[in-house]
Amino acid sequence: MKRVLTCLIFLWTGNMTYADSSFLPAFDFIYLYKDHPLITATRNEGISQKEYLKFLLSEQHPLGEKVALVEALAAYFEFMDADKNPACYDYFFDYTKAFREKLSESASVSPERQLLETLMDDYQTFEPNIRRYNQLADELPESLAAQSIKVIAFAYDVLYNDRWELVDEYVNNYLNPYKNAWKNYRQDIRPKAFEYVDSWLRFIEEKRKDAVPEGVEVAQRSSSEETFISDDGTYHYTRPEDAAVYEYFNEDGAEIRLVKTVSGKNILRDVTRRDTVHRTGENIRYVWDEKNETWQEFTKDEFVLDAHKNSLSTVTCKWNKFIKDWSPDEKTEGKYEYDATGLVYYARNVFEWNDSGWIENYREEATLENGKLVSGKVYVRAEEDGEFFLYDEYPKEEDEDGEEWEAAEEVVETEAAAEEASSNGAAFASDITLSGDEENYSDVDSACMYSLKAINAEDRLHRTEYYREAASCFEKACRADPAPLLLFNWSWTLSSMAEYLPAREADSLYRRAEAILASATDGMEENFTHHYMRGICLQSMGNLKRNAEADTLFRKSTEHLEKALEYHLNEKKWVSTGKAMNTYDALQYSFARLAALRKGKERDKLFEKAIACGHRATAHGASFYNQAVVYLLKGDMPQAFSLLERTLKQKEKTVRWVETDTDWDSVHKHRQYRQLMKEYAD
Repeated sequence: MKRVLTCLIFLWTGNMTYADSSFLPAFDFIYLYKDHPLITATRNEGISQKEYLKFLLSEQHPLGEKVALVEALAAYFEFMDADKNPACYDYFFDYTKAFREKLSESASVSPERQLLETLMDDYQTFEPNIRRYNQLADELPESLAAQSIKVIAFAYDVLYNDRWELVDEYVNNYLNPYKNAWKNYRQDIRPKAFEYVDSWLRFIEEKRKDAVPEGVEVAQRSSSEETFISDDGTYHYTRPEDAAVYEYFNEDGAEIRLVKTVSGKNILRDVTRRDTVHRTGENIRYVWDEKNETWQEFTKDEFVLDAHKNSLSTVTCKWNKFIKDWSPDEKTEGKYEYDATGLVYYARNVFEWNDSGWIENYREEATLENGKLVSGKVYVRAEEDGEFFLYDEYPKEEDEDGEEWEAAEEVVETEAAAEEASSNGAAFASDITLSGDEENYSDVDSACMYSLKAINAEDRLHRTEYYREAASCFEKACRADPAPLLLFNWSWTLSSMAEYLPAREADSLYRRAEAILASATDGMEENFTHHYMRGICLQSMGNLKRNAEADTLFRKSTEHLEKALEYHLNEKKWVSTGKAMNTYDALQYSFARLAALRKGKERDKLFEKAIACGHRATAHGASFYNQAVVYLLKGDMPQAFSLLERTLKQKEKTVRWVETDTDWDSVHKHRQYRQLMKEYAD
């Protein structure tokens, strides 16, 4: 699949904007003629073939206007009408064919018309016909339009195809001669075209900064996936497991650490500058903004080192997009003691910034011998009274058999097992086996097995049958022991199966699922599980409802899921990643479905909440799939398909799964959807 170039376009209002574009719409000549009614109307609404040909074949319009009209029509078909009719991509070729037929009626074709024909032939290409544009520019030596196109075509090729070795040729043989002579050309295009052509060099230089210098090899391959997110959910990045890490120094002497995917896409960039005399420095991390194709400031560390390069002080700031400046976030202070063998003692104090200033919340101290840890203690500040308590101490106490006593870790492992069993929205399976006899265990095991098979089934028929088997097993288990968690799983399975059944049968199952859910939570103490269970089932019930009924169910779902999250985050222990991931993942979907039913500012606000929850879910390890669905419901097709491609590329979902998901039914005929289904088909 071709990459999509995103280039900065200088608007004649003095602002910068961004445009995803193949070669032809990248001209942006339409902005030179934004006051031209026909060109503007064509960009927004299209134009009839008859009117299009009449304009291009007329001798009354200058070449620049004709080029702008060709670009406007290409932009219309490439961007504006695709969502309504995916087949429109092919319509431009019909216009090209009609134009060529008109040209064939003449004994000879002028260079101007040949130029227009060449532009139309380069529709949707990422490799413009540079040789042909050079020839036509030679045949139109006085045309500012032809000379501008010649320079832009070469610049586009350098920029889009990363041909950095040709930058000097571009500057010396294309741009500089153009800049020296442009006033002498015939002004068959508005003069501000010069400003636009001249700006391409700046775009090239900015993108060249991201190119790895020749000869620099991959320093390492990341061994694990990493996801990071800002507290407000605004900025985040995901580094895949096989990302390539490059390390080198730039021309200014700064140390660069550049991380790219195996396909060459940017992920993040660290720029470190050091003052070796004063042992100070700073590291700025930039995150690649895929939507706008630019680097976004993320975090900044300002540090002071001792003679052994250990950090005496590090202040971490985060970029605040609202004030467009750095905001303090965290500060670490270190103390180190050495002897002839090396480091023998260190202490570390960590402070967090709030409105009243720096608040210390973590202390650590340790003793070493010959570089090995001997003893240490960790203190954490309690939120209730602000006092520090001993959180951890090592080495661990040992029991009579010499084994380490780690009861806390056993609790964590038990919770982790429960969360893994529920990671697909299914039951908290490890908790289910706390009641019932061995025969009941087998029913539960079978039910969980069928549920997982249903989740991973690649067609609706098998998915429905697996859910039916799972529901049957859960029903048997519940009749033997009607424990709340078993009842919840039975209810959830019926709700999930209902999504793939005809409306009448589905409605009957939903009512039964709701009754089972009510009996499961009747008298249950309010806690995370209580609200998470209700939130998930209400979400499932909302999927086949419409209008007011769906609105009520999704609203109640968000209320319960938010309450579940509140209970979970208030627990006096470290936040459980699995529970947080599942809850945020479910919340983003319920918020998005609710937003799709609302209008105006309320709709926008709900989608903002959904997107923020999605960022937090992926930060905890969730798939990007639900985030793709959120953007689909929002109507942001480029972002939806970008995230969908990511999930398919990382094999988080299969094509068959996506094809059976009703959320994507509305875009089955969309060109990008069909391309993705074809490209990632098994």
